[in-house]
Amino acid sequence: MHFILEGRIGVFVEMEGDASIRLRSLGPHTTIGEMGLITRQVRSATIKAETDSLLYALSLEAFDRLRSENRPLHQALLTYVIELMAERLSFASKVIGVLRR
Repeated sequence: MHFILEGRIGVFVEMEGDASIRLRSLGPHTTIGEMGLITRQVRSATIKAETDSLLYALSLEAFDRLRSENRPLHQALLTYVIELMAERLSFASKVIGVLRR
């Protein structure tokens, strides 16, 4: 999981061949990769810096250590991730609705 501190990060999905589609762009004060951290599955997208960027990485090992060493912070992080995923799901549902028209 990456916390974007500065810059802009593009989220891309690889298509057949060498093609890729840019899904969205994210800026400071948000995260990328939270779903993979929670589900422990391989990533479904690739990120690329669109501008000079500064990110903080939270590894799976650090996330697991947080669970055992600082439960309140771990719970706060999980709450943040749930809220963020709900917001992104809502956004995706709206985009799908627009595309169906």
